[in-house]
Amino acid sequence: MPENNNSENETPLMHFMVGSKLELTQKRQSVDTSSERDFPRITRIPGIMGGKPCIRGMRVTVGMITGQLSVGTSIDELLRHFTYLEKEDILQAIGYAGATASSTEYDLAGSN
Repeated sequence: MPENNNSENETPLMHFMVGSKLELTQKRQSVDTSSERDFPRITRIPGIMGGKPCIRGMRVTVGMITGQLSVGTSIDELLRHFTYLEKEDILQAIGYAGATASSTEYDLAGSN
């Protein structure tokens, strides 16, 4: 999704496809300063996976983990496949994804 380069004080704008029409919406995101304290195994490093949230600086993103869980892969299966991960890594990825999702709101075009 392309984002406009707005100043820090402005709300970033997001583009969504609605039917065949591209509509502009506003994205509001609260800043959660507790993420590093609450999820110490989740890291965001610009040179690793494009700065996406990863597990302990490895090339395993939170999105990869939650994506696998969403299609029915169990935690035990993930641990067998990613032998270098620990159960706490996966639990923190789930927690981080939930905290991130609940701290971001989208004003969809046409909704109040």
